[in-house]
Amino acid sequence: MMASDGLRLGLDARLLAYNRGGIARYITALGHALAALPAPAPFDDLVAIYHRKDRARALATSGWRGLTAWTPPHHRIERYALALELAPRRLDLLHSPDHVPSGAGAARSVVTMHDLSFLLYPATHSAASRRYYAQVAWTVERADRIIAVSEATKRDLVREVGADPARIRVVHEAATPMPDPVAPSGDNQPLAPFAQPYVLSVQASIEPRKNVPRLIEAFAQARRAHPALRLVVAGGPGADEPAGRAAVARHDLAAAVDFPGVLPETLLRASYRGALALAYPSLYEGFGLPLLEAMSAGTPVIAARVSSLPEVAGDAALLVDPLDVDALAGALVQVAGDEALRADLATRGFRRVRRFSWERAARETLAVYREALGE
Repeated sequence: MMASDGLRLGLDARLLAYNRGGIARYITALGHALAALPAPAPFDDLVAIYHRKDRARALATSGWRGLTAWTPPHHRIERYALALELAPRRLDLLHSPDHVPSGAGAARSVVTMHDLSFLLYPATHSAASRRYYAQVAWTVERADRIIAVSEATKRDLVREVGADPARIRVVHEAATPMPDPVAPSGDNQPLAPFAQPYVLSVQASIEPRKNVPRLIEAFAQARRAHPALRLVVAGGPGADEPAGRAAVARHDLAAAVDFPGVLPETLLRASYRGALALAYPSLYEGFGLPLLEAMSAGTPVIAARVSSLPEVAGDAALLVDPLDVDALAGALVQVAGDEALRADLATRGFRRVRRFSWERAARETLAVYREALGE
């Protein structure tokens, strides 16, 4: 999309130079979906703000014009330094997808709030990260509109930070498209990347709120009923990984539990398809994207009955108390031993995942932009 005399939208994509985690995936998927809208009025100029280290510039393929910024994300003076860089660009609206907008980088601002784990589960974050996200109170006062990725996150914002609910709009995320999903009938079984049968657990990093030690305790119980069952815990190193590995050693499960680290996209997709089920007993989530990723691959889901997860899962998952190891073990045994249940959950999952799409998210986000502009 070429520049013109129309309104100019800026999307802060600087995080793409540093990681490919959940927020980075949100930026990429939403950016492509916004550019694909037939007429993203009132904007004639879409500007992606990249950090100078970013060589890939992932949104260039869908027509976003690039703007290079020197200010790194999560810097202690980021909101002031980025504002100085953006001021000459005369953006009509800046969308900040990572909780904290720049101080005065555009005429209007929209910020996306993914979760409040930095307040509710501070052990999940480093001291520097907690200091950075402490600016959220300033964010909710300044932003013209706030996008929450779930009703649960909206409630947290109102309760924990005192955000004005009248300025919050809920826009759900969606799963990254996965080609050739497995049919619920199970007729087209894929080649699994791990020894079967296995239960998969996926997280960005193995943090305390991901509840991995309890999952391993439950898995140890489930193995008594299904001795061939395996567990794959995918995610980067985190504060709770030692506790998880200690649980594995305590139950002599080293041969049955894999810690493959962060899975590349192609391997992650194959891992979902090959899994007997996804186990997601997290203590807190702002959204819970792995649920939709598993459902789109035809994989049954076991999830925690907390925060946003029931909102995302609907009737398409077995929901359990994440603090109840026996209940979690029971769900694992139930799914592992009941083929009809697995088929039913897969069918429900395919139906559920259709309610979420990045096209819908883009349209709803564009409506938030228009509100922020006073239209």
